[in-house]
Amino acid sequence: MTDNHEFPSTADSSHITLHALVRLPSSETFRIYGTVKNARPTILVDSGSTHNFLQPRIAQFLRLPIQDTHPLRVMVGNGAMLTCDQVSPKTQVTIQGHPFVVSFHLFPISGADAVLGIDWIKRLGPVTTDYAEFLMHFNHSGQDISLKADVVVGPKPTSAT
Repeated sequence: MTDNHEFPSTADSSHITLHALVRLPSSETFRIYGTVKNARPTILVDSGSTHNFLQPRIAQFLRLPIQDTHPLRVMVGNGAMLTCDQVSPKTQVTIQGHPFVVSFHLFPISGADAVLGIDWIKRLGPVTTDYAEFLMHFNHSGQDISLKADVVVGPKPTSAT
């Protein structure tokens, strides 16, 4: 991976980017559809977020297991610190036909239903990301995988009628 993000060395300091909190496109993020149970959440792959996050309402709607966890202090894009104290562990997520097991911190985001951050990305091993084409290439469980952004971002078309 060629990103040059530096993160604090303290274990209890986490970051989530502004792109994960609002619907802003970015050259460091891309959105993909996933499948969790029978739902199709929008997932933001974000190399600027340290952890994986899931909208609490999604976890409740899908009746995912939720556990209390040691409070995680999260620095959001505007510099404010918020606390996250619940996790949905070992959630089965399928992305473009490829299964992954992800532990999500429950956190109110609005730019997507879920965020896959560095915590997920680093578990993939070496990753090549092409932000011009919105492609990720990596080897997972002995299989070469390519993920392509498939969620349209940007203004919706309008009609002059």
